[in-house]
Amino acid sequence: MRLIFLPQETALIARTNIEKPAGMNQLGHVYQHLHAELIRLFLERLNTEVPSTTTDLFETGILDSQTFVELLLHIEEKFNIHILVEQFEIANFRSIEGIANLILQHKQLPQAS
Repeated sequence: MRLIFLPQETALIARTNIEKPAGMNQLGHVYQHLHAELIRLFLERLNTEVPSTTTDLFETGILDSQTFVELLLHIEEKFNIHILVEQFEIANFRSIEGIANLILQHKQLPQAS
């Protein structure tokens, strides 16, 4: 159950039951595992610690042109996928979350929104 506070003018508190979509817990675990694998990949293969899954990898200097190419090779090898040239958009690689979404697109799993 979740309480929703409406504007003071209405002076009402509404109660709603919010259910998670089927499979949401499983999808959450998939994302957590994938995030952990990507953070480990950065640490072990690129010798770089990523502070969080939302860290901007380009703005922080974690990724530059050379490490980006290295990352692509490691991702393709580790996750057994082939990233197409059309997918080389910075948005797909700006954060661990973006990279996870790209990998899941290849694995045919639903994406988190």
